[in-house]
Amino acid sequence: MSHPPGEEGLADALMRWLDGATRFVEPHPTIVGARRTIYEGADKLIAVEQRTSAGPNKVGRTHLLAALADLEATIYAHGRASSDADRVGIALAGSPL
Repeated sequence: MSHPPGEEGLADALMRWLDGATRFVEPHPTIVGARRTIYEGADKLIAVEQRTSAGPNKVGRTHLLAALADLEATIYAHGRASSDADRVGIALAGSPL
């Protein structure tokens, strides 16, 4: 919510964070789709904030936060530990998260 308006690095920063957060999760179509929704939402938010000089778009940022919450719920519903998670001792590969 506190990211500066119109910052082109927002989408990249989100994707780096998402890569770290999902590093130990096996790919699943629903999870991949939820990640894509976040990335596309960040791109739209940046475009809107760049077109208007009114400052941060609170509605857009709220929708982006909701998409992050959806990703979290999707991971809990469909997520399975990856072999990387098994290798570092987080969870057995294939076990539910």
